Amino acid sequence: MHALGIKPGDGLVEWRPSLDGYIRTQNDEIEMEIAGSAFFTVVNLFTIDGMMDEADVERVKRPEEIRSVRLEFGRLAWAEQGNEIHARFQPGTETEINSTKLPFHRVRSNMEPGTFITSYLNALQNGITHSDLVLPDHTATLETRVKTFSNALRVIKDGRSLKDPILVTYGWLQSATRIIKRLLANGGEDQSFYEDVCRTCEATIPPQVKQRPGALDDMKDRIRKEFLFGEDVPSFYVEKPKRNGVTPPSNQMYQIVLEGYKDEPAESWKHDLFLIQDEILELVGWEGKIWIDRRHRLLPFSEESSLWNQRILLG
Repeated sequence: MHALGIKPGDGLVEWRPSLDGYIRTQNDEIEMEIAGSAFFTVVNLFTIDGMMDEADVERVKRPEEIRSVRLEFGRLAWAEQGNEIHARFQPGTETEINSTKLPFHRVRSNMEPGTFITSYLNALQNGITHSDLVLPDHTATLETRVKTFSNALRVIKDGRSLKDPILVTYGWLQSATRIIKRLLANGGEDQSFYEDVCRTCEATIPPQVKQRPGALDDMKDRIRKEFLFGEDVPSFYVEKPKRNGVTPPSNQMYQIVLEGYKDEPAESWKHDLFLIQDEILELVGWEGKIWIDRRHRLLPFSEESSLWNQRILLG
């Protein structure tokens, strides 16, 4: 509380009687009960390290994978014990503890003064700052949803396209997931578009390549990364994508398949794919990765997180 400048007289903290006569302790200390939304707002605002995957250094961990973070004034860690979440704060240096607390680490220098909290609340409510990047819900047409998503994808990947940094949440990613599944798998379970692309690619593979052990499986695995089925979810990645030597599926193969959907019934899913094929072809090679420039800020926790509405016992 001292690190955040919260004092006893501020009225933000109070004692309450134990409901069961039991005083909870951790390391022989009384635990402070904090609403998950307040605890993870501190994480969202002040985290400077702890969000990246150690095994894949460009991938941002999903909220359920994050268990500790480094703040500008110490370290926070939490873990589930039984049906409760216990947290521990390790303070930083005295200088760090007593310093003025400002949010959003690297990106704040590019934000307008006085807009920190307004931007944060806007991102929590809409999933992302900047109203034209807010993803439409399921009542909008597929074309509208996909075009808005494609535009947002380009903007968050390029930190120079906007004057102000973007704050984006995992709630936005969940909305993006629903759009992608609706687009590529008619909601998430229909694999016929994927199978059509595989058949078209297989038909064009030279015989000598097709005879190599595992060649067809490798091809299908690469194409499979382009689609989301069932419980599949994409991940956020930081920085620009780098070439890894693997050739992505050819746009031409997708275009052949999509042109073949021209004669599908007018209001069918596959005819819709034919009508918005330009947006689909832009996605080819994405492999389930949404790239976010370092000039923007990802907020890992929001109302969509299972931890947001739980209570945290901090000791």
